[in-house]
Amino acid sequence: MRILSKFKDYYDGVANAGERDPRDRVYVRHTTEIQEPPFIATGERGVLGCIGERFIPGWYNNRQLQHIRIGFCGKLYPVIAYQDTYMYSYEDVLRFVQSFDIREMLKHFQNFKLARPSRTSEQLLREHFTPGTFLQPFLDHDTPIIVVEEIQYPRWNRKYTCNKDANLLNYNFAKVFPPYQAYQELDMFLHAHLLEHPRPMVQIADKHLIAAKGFDLKTSFRKPKES
Repeated sequence: MRILSKFKDYYDGVANAGERDPRDRVYVRHTTEIQEPPFIATGERGVLGCIGERFIPGWYNNRQLQHIRIGFCGKLYPVIAYQDTYMYSYEDVLRFVQSFDIREMLKHFQNFKLARPSRTSEQLLREHFTPGTFLQPFLDHDTPIIVVEEIQYPRWNRKYTCNKDANLLNYNFAKVFPPYQAYQELDMFLHAHLLEHPRPMVQIADKHLIAAKGFDLKTSFRKPKES
């Protein structure tokens, strides 16, 4: 598969590593906005709260935590973002929590103790980060990549941005799929769902097939005359 794009993504090196074949399928990657998101980024109520309320002072008013949902090759991957940190799993959340400076946090919370989130929070987060399968939006928008970001949180007036063929490098998506695996997933998805087969069967005339097999056009398939 060849990739035609004005920007570099983290899996592009895999496409450039092999020999190019003019008959390879081509993925034209051009980021464009989708006016009506085919799915929303927000998760269950309380997902952000079980992180923010305990570890980020003023997280709600300052809107420091963000819901993102990355659609990749027919599946949806929930993401929780904090500045340049992108969390794709419960384990990512634990590492994020453990990265805070306890002394700084004690200025905001009395008797604060850094600990694992409660079992209830763990269940909620593990369920939130479970990928879902949703093929139709990718077919409708003719793309293997759709990214929806929540840009306004109040639940009575949530707003989102949605882009297809987005740059996954910006979301550290290599945590989910390493470069080689991401390239393979794209190649298989495009071949199976979005692009026509790049190598159609070549039709060869019978007369050429006969000659190629070593037969003679004049005598090989004629019934000999009776004497």
